Amino acid sequence: MPILKNARHERFATELANGQTQEKAYIAAGFSPSSARASASSLIKQRPYIFERRDELLAEREMLNTLARVRAMEATQIDKERIMRELMDNAMVAKAAVPVLKNGEPTGLYQANISASNQALMLLGKELGMFTDRTDVNVSTHSNMSDRELRAFVVEKYKKLGLDLIWMPS
Repeated sequence: MPILKNARHERFATELANGQTQEKAYIAAGFSPSSARASASSLIKQRPYIFERRDELLAEREMLNTLARVRAMEATQIDKERIMRELMDNAMVAKAAVPVLKNGEPTGLYQANISASNQALMLLGKELGMFTDRTDVNVSTHSNMSDRELRAFVVEKYKKLGLDLIWMPS
């Protein structure tokens, strides 16, 4: 999708992609602050392409971020395997007990850095998919649409994908 022809609509979509609330994005786009929350919601219902543009901007950013990460990894010659080996080495070194010194002399006591070892092991476990972080999922992208608008949106997406819509409840 190209840049939106209406500059305020483009700015609105951009501000939404930047994480602003609908109300703040609406004002930042140059619309009147009076009753901005209701007006923003109304505008999105009337112009669903604003959300589509927001989603496109987010997808472009993600693609650029991924490309930047790949280039950085190539430039530094760091890959997943090397990181995993380094983390495992760090976990083992941190867990190994070292003598406790007092005035430069061994005290007969030994101490390990269990916290650092656990942190390295946690990172390894996350990479291996052993743990999952809890995240909030926002599914309100189309919550402002009426049933008729949502139905039309789904039909349009099916057509764009070249799929036959066999059944659509009315």
